[in-house]
Amino acid sequence: MLRVIGHILTFIYFLAIFLSSLLPAAFLYLADILGIVAFAIFALLLARGLTYTQNVFKYFLRLTLTAFSVELMLILAECFLDMNFPARNVVFTYAAALGFITGLTLALGSSYMLVMRLETNNANAPDPRPYYKSIQPGNYNLPPWLGLSLGIITMALSVYASWRMNFSLSVYGILVTSCFYLALIDPFDTDPEDDDFVNRTIFVKLVRKSVFQHEKHLLRAFLLLLGFNAVYYLIELFLFRSAANPAYFYSLLVFLPAVLIPRASPSNNGKMRLLRYAIFPCSLLIVALLRYLFVIS
Repeated sequence: MLRVIGHILTFIYFLAIFLSSLLPAAFLYLADILGIVAFAIFALLLARGLTYTQNVFKYFLRLTLTAFSVELMLILAECFLDMNFPARNVVFTYAAALGFITGLTLALGSSYMLVMRLETNNANAPDPRPYYKSIQPGNYNLPPWLGLSLGIITMALSVYASWRMNFSLSVYGILVTSCFYLALIDPFDTDPEDDDFVNRTIFVKLVRKSVFQHEKHLLRAFLLLLGFNAVYYLIELFLFRSAANPAYFYSLLVFLPAVLIPRASPSNNGKMRLLRYAIFPCSLLIVALLRYLFVIS
């Protein structure tokens, strides 16, 4: 249901872009806010998906194919609907965020393995393979130092590609998604659930049934997102005073639907997964047809 709300908000945002000449200024301002909330919803869902996905490479491939299909539709809209999109679509940003988080996970895991190896045997063990870090695809096992290096390189390439290719929300979007991911993982606690669920307050029960699954995840996510938005805004204000955008703080509204709506069970149904990725370009097709009917013709 949270995903459905994200798609509805995204559709409203598309509607404001494609039919801006027909809509009042108040609606356009509201649509900008809803677009930021929609981005935060999908960033949160992406972060949660990365905590239980079994194949990051397939996840990345699906996002990339969706991004190119959406970009093709936007190019056609520029050619035939008299529109201009200064940045690449946001699905590219989600794909870059996935790459960044994959590199971050590899770097953190390799660092932990490297420290464990140094602490347990001073790096003199005849067989250091138990301390190797596996990566996808192929489940290759890498020495910790190599995993750390590849993780840092992957993070840097993800950020550079997002900035150089002018993805929508760019570095901000990557770091917001990473904040959600860091809030949702428990490196030293594989089961954050407690046994006394029945005796918990209504708020805690809502959180446990939501995408956060535990109140400490919610608290970490809120503090990380609030702190990051504050730091990002101050940096923009200091370096690019005229471009500083306080509207990013509206991303904090994501916690309302995220807490109130129960999480859905992960689905392995291929048709449902395909439908989820197809909704984005289908929404674009609908608003493009509306622009053709009410603005162009």
